[in-house]
Amino acid sequence: MTTITSSNSKYGITERKKAELDALTTQVTDAQYLVNERQAVVDSLTLKSAEFTGFLNNALAQKDTALTNLNLVEDVVNTITNLMGNVAIAAAQTSAADIRIANTAENVNIMVNQLIFCADLVDKLNTLITKKKALNPLISDELVSVMSQATSDANDAVAVSLTALQSCYAAMASSSEAMDITLVESAQTYELLQLITGETDNEKGFVKAVELAQQQMSALSDKIAEVVKKETEMASALQDWQSAKEAHKLKQEEENAAKEAIAQAQKAINDATTAQKEASYLSEGQDREAAENAANNQRQTAEKSYDDAMKSLSSAQSNLITANEKMQTSQKAIAQAQANLKEAVGQMRDDNNAFMATTDAQQDTSLQTLLTGGYAIAVIRYNQALRANNRVTTELDEATASLDRAQAKLASLEAGLSAATAAAMAA
Repeated sequence: MTTITSSNSKYGITERKKAELDALTTQVTDAQYLVNERQAVVDSLTLKSAEFTGFLNNALAQKDTALTNLNLVEDVVNTITNLMGNVAIAAAQTSAADIRIANTAENVNIMVNQLIFCADLVDKLNTLITKKKALNPLISDELVSVMSQATSDANDAVAVSLTALQSCYAAMASSSEAMDITLVESAQTYELLQLITGETDNEKGFVKAVELAQQQMSALSDKIAEVVKKETEMASALQDWQSAKEAHKLKQEEENAAKEAIAQAQKAINDATTAQKEASYLSEGQDREAAENAANNQRQTAEKSYDDAMKSLSSAQSNLITANEKMQTSQKAIAQAQANLKEAVGQMRDDNNAFMATTDAQQDTSLQTLLTGGYAIAVIRYNQALRANNRVTTELDEATASLDRAQAKLASLEAGLSAATAAAMAA
């Protein structure tokens, strides 16, 4: 009968080992499922990260293009401003030259009149001397010749002066034409500047556009920051829910393990009861005493295991209730975070639409304002793409780390299962 008791004990040990192997196998299966699940998440986030990187690169290219266009229009404005300054200088110099030419023409006119008067006097004197010479041969022929030459020189001087006066008038006409051209150029440059900046003063137009863009961008950036905050809260809530879910699963496993331990302990108690009965059938002697002692020890061990298992079950059930409560709280937090995120995204979309509408309304006023607003929009979109890309990268890093932990846990469990299987086979 002692052999029967040993056989029952060996059978109980085998069952416990089988239960342990089954539990390890279940843990390995669960760990493999978790690895597969997180691998799928990593794969999905990898594709998402590549797509968002493309969005970021596109937004960066658009921002650079918008900045290049803005710099070009600023260069054009500076060039036009310099041109206006040069035109103003040319106009001032042309006006001064016109005044000097007019003064010169007036002086030449006075000189011509005086030369004509002098030439007339010389001519009259020459005529008088010629008449006197006819009446008085004693008058020197040389005097007559000098006076004739003086008369000729006086006439030549008058002719040259008239030519100079005509040149002055021609210069005055050319100066007047140049002044008209300068005024036309100044007016056209002014109109071009007004077309680009929308203001008579280009600095005013630029500052106005920048201030408006900054105000709109600041309001929209606040909404974007709010969306990012709500997304962070959403991610945190999801993480809390995932942690609560894993904790709930662990507590369920603990509860199942405790129930399995109770069942094994109850079986051990039944086996001990059977052993006690079998020992009571033995005749008085050492065999019976040894069998009774072994049966009593077996029962005490089984009862202690049963008590420990009941305590473990009670603790596991309490922990399971707590895990359930945490999971429900996390689910409520997720629902609230989703509602907050939806509201924040809606507000951001409204502000973005308002910004776009304001920018569209300004398109007819100024090219510089349009390009400034376009650059501001490009900066906002780039910042949005950068935040989104950084967020996806962070999620991918966290998912990769979680996958590594799950793979390490799976490898550990597989090693433990292999070792336990080898030990069971050796026994």
